[in-house]
Amino acid sequence: MRKLTAMLSAALTALPVLAGATPSTLVWIPSTDIQPKGVFHLGYDTYTSPGSAATNATVYGVTYGVTEQIEVGVDYFSGTNRPWFFNAKVRVLEENESNPAVALGIYNVSPKSEVTQNLAYALVSKTFSGTRFHAGYCTGKKSVLGRDENMVLLGIDRQLDDKWWVAADYQGGKSFMGALSVGAAYKFADNASVLVGYDFYNDSSLKDTVTVQIDIDL
Repeated sequence: MRKLTAMLSAALTALPVLAGATPSTLVWIPSTDIQPKGVFHLGYDTYTSPGSAATNATVYGVTYGVTEQIEVGVDYFSGTNRPWFFNAKVRVLEENESNPAVALGIYNVSPKSEVTQNLAYALVSKTFSGTRFHAGYCTGKKSVLGRDENMVLLGIDRQLDDKWWVAADYQGGKSFMGALSVGAAYKFADNASVLVGYDFYNDSSLKDTVTVQIDIDL
């Protein structure tokens, strides 16, 4: 699952939706999941402030499972002069009865130095009684994030049945990346799902957003 014109061209001022260049995610933060080997994952994410007639941002993404442990991806942010961002993730440990899953990754990487965030993270997850818990740490480029470039990552998700899934996650700090997000997803086809969520930004000067995320595996 799974997130600019104003942000990227005007000191990333008012549009807090650069969660994009998205690796496999919960609602907002990365997860320890990896796309299956040889599978292309297509994503279409929108972020809209309640009461607004216009969408804040639309992100088109492709993630590919290189191996069972590695995925890479690219995203295109519509309406910005520097639209391309990249990501990569490796799962260094799979979850079993005694061990958590462990993943390392980087996202929101741009070839343009003035906008690249270079968000690097380490994340662990463990499932207890059908509910999965996530905890990790993320750090990025202060000159672009503006402040709070070091961030805690927390999350929880649960599969309710073979169609429905719910999640909540948190990214610390008061940069435009800091947010508490909640969402519910529905699998409407064997290879496709839609998630509807809500993002509460830690910086009170940023407007909350409703996110709709459509995901398709090929």
